[in-house]
Amino acid sequence: MLSQQFADAYIGRFASRSDYTRHRMAEQGWTAILQTQGMDPYFDVQRYERHLFSGEVTAVDLDGWQPGRGIEVFHRRPASS
Repeated sequence: MLSQQFADAYIGRFASRSDYTRHRMAEQGWTAILQTQGMDPYFDVQRYERHLFSGEVTAVDLDGWQPGRGIEVFHRRPASS
């Protein structure tokens, strides 16, 4: 049961929060749309990153143990109703 919960929550290893944010934007199609429409200079990527990491995902920083290892990203558990 716990192993399934881990597998459901785990997204992957990324070099940094900004690396995950760029990955998520591409996955959602934001990157292509913003570039096609010439809007990418106006999109606040740092603000979107804060949004992701404050509400949708959380990260375990691996660099504390060995620099250059990056972060492990997980979906946040939904709030109990």
